[in-house]
Amino acid sequence: MNTWPHPMARLRELRLLPGNREAWQARRDLIAQARQQLDLAYFILEDDTSSNALLDDLQAAAARGVQVRLLADHLMVWPHAAMLQARAMDGLQIRLYRPPAAAWLAQLQQVGIDAQRFLVGLSGADTGLLLQSLAGCSLVPAAWVAQLREIAQAPTQLRLAHALQVLARLQQLAGDAPAPPAYAGLAQLQAIVKGLGAYLHRSHHKLLLADQRRFIMGGRNLADAYHRSDGTHAPPFRDLDLQACDSRARCEEHAAAFEALWALGQDVRALDAPTVSPAARAVATPPACVAGTFDQPAHPLPDLDGCIVNSLPGSATQAAVTEAYTACIRRFTARGAPGAIDIVSAYLFLDDVPARSSTLAALRQSLLDAAAVDGITVNLYTNSLASTDLKPVNAAFYQCMGALIAGGVRVHELRPGHGSLHAKAAAVGDDCLLVGSYNFDPRSELYDSNNLAVLHDPGGQATAAWRALWTAPDLWTPVTAEAAAQLQAQTEPDALRYALLSRLL
Repeated sequence: MNTWPHPMARLRELRLLPGNREAWQARRDLIAQARQQLDLAYFILEDDTSSNALLDDLQAAAARGVQVRLLADHLMVWPHAAMLQARAMDGLQIRLYRPPAAAWLAQLQQVGIDAQRFLVGLSGADTGLLLQSLAGCSLVPAAWVAQLREIAQAPTQLRLAHALQVLARLQQLAGDAPAPPAYAGLAQLQAIVKGLGAYLHRSHHKLLLADQRRFIMGGRNLADAYHRSDGTHAPPFRDLDLQACDSRARCEEHAAAFEALWALGQDVRALDAPTVSPAARAVATPPACVAGTFDQPAHPLPDLDGCIVNSLPGSATQAAVTEAYTACIRRFTARGAPGAIDIVSAYLFLDDVPARSSTLAALRQSLLDAAAVDGITVNLYTNSLASTDLKPVNAAFYQCMGALIAGGVRVHELRPGHGSLHAKAAAVGDDCLLVGSYNFDPRSELYDSNNLAVLHDPGGQATAAWRALWTAPDLWTPVTAEAAAQLQAQTEPDALRYALLSRLL
């Protein structure tokens, strides 16, 4: 990897963490072993059993003199602000990433929208609460309220899906509304919708960094669904983390990215905790997601050279993870040697619209170019419509999946009985393993921050261990061209939602 644009470092104590309980225990152990500093950044942090145990550990670390900083995403975690305020203490700093802009909140209040109910309804997937927030706003047309009322949230859907549907529908309504003077309030509502779009740029990082060099990164958030394996939590996620120790005194890439994200956070104690709560959501596990256990042991790997790539929205690195994947695929393809490119992505949506993102279009084309080379097999592994917790992504992808299959790319969906896929990783050939928080969808590049570890594996041990865990035929159902056409037709009645959401997913 002599021409690789990112600095390489020797990574030691490498382990793949496919088991939910093992990943949870690995986090607890790393926290217990920290001596000077702990930095954590997570998209989701729930107020549940496993997360509270980790918070207890963080408080204990702070009590013994470790500097602890915890960054969680405001959209997903603000409903738990009161709990986190009680946890904050000397030595344990807690911030929420990018709270809504004060000017935007003021705009909501000025037109009679209850900002608190609006945000809690948005983040808690409670459309009823969101509609209540609009009751005092005379500017919102009755037709808009009727449209929002139609947004139904399936019990097993990720809360983010609800927020994206609300934004997409409001963007459409604001764009279609009559111009002043026929509708005098349009400019104000368009500004509010624009502010909502800005708020939905989130931190998708998952990182635990101890003493600035030992770390755990990957797909898992902090919640029972990612750390429990008894099948009673919905959905029980099948996920993957990577644990490592940087041979340098400081992992510059993780440390710098955390500082950049931390600077955009606000002390949770300075925020007003919500006084309303979203309605309780059903948590029954769908039959396709029921699984016996994800208690797989950790898989030690040899010491390897690797690098950490971060994408930070609004910066020069916004497309860095996308570009890293594309570079690895093109480098392997250029060799002309036979082999496989195996990509596992919980949420997969690669369409053929270059205007959305030239770098995403280049990533999609790199897969098609590789699939056209004799001896190279390209496999994409993702959720089925039954197993996913973000169904709009599948509905969107099904509209363009057939073109990838026609181009020689093989698509596989998770079989029933194996949980809900949440991992994001790939093996490119036998000497390159990638693990991180990035999904193969536009949202990961255009809206969210993400990180990626790229491991150079000349002996092929890491890629072989990963493939043994993730590409076993009994986990997946191959999607034929005929099945792809059926899935496209099945989701075509939802074409409006697809058209609205495709730029946000």
